[in-house]
Amino acid sequence: MPNKLLAIQPQQFDLLLSDLAAKTPPKEKTLYTLRDVVERLYDFVTQSLANHYSYDELAVMIEESLASLALEEDVPEIRGGTLKKYYLEVKREKESNLAQKGARKSRRQRSGTKKSTTKTVTGESPMPPQEKRSETPKSDSGEGAKESAKPMSGSKKLPRPDSAGIKLAY
Repeated sequence: MPNKLLAIQPQQFDLLLSDLAAKTPPKEKTLYTLRDVVERLYDFVTQSLANHYSYDELAVMIEESLASLALEEDVPEIRGGTLKKYYLEVKREKESNLAQKGARKSRRQRSGTKKSTTKTVTGESPMPPQEKRSETPKSDSGEGAKESAKPMSGSKKLPRPDSAGIKLAY
């Protein structure tokens, strides 16, 4: 069938979309996998495990409760190992979602805070200029040259003289 062109005005698309939206109201989900069921029962399983029930005991209880709902389909056999597998998958997902939300929140908090207010309060920069920094004392053991090349703790690490074509004047 060849592609047929339709002459539609842009405002007609708005009418088309609103007409289709009116014809397609949201539907309730009625088909669930066993993993979906475990996800919906996550809090119940967590509380029951805290009350010293085993996965095997919980699997039997869930299976019996599902059977008592008189569903159209036969309730599949639920094993403790399957329940544990799905429960731990859901738990990992929830924990990783919380960790991601926490990481996003802490990044936002860090970006909104100032690192140092010394400059605004006293008018001085938080770190003294290069000339004012004290050097590490040289020792008589012949390692003084090596030690002075190392940065002091808390100070900015300087590049090596020959790295990336940087030439330093001594």
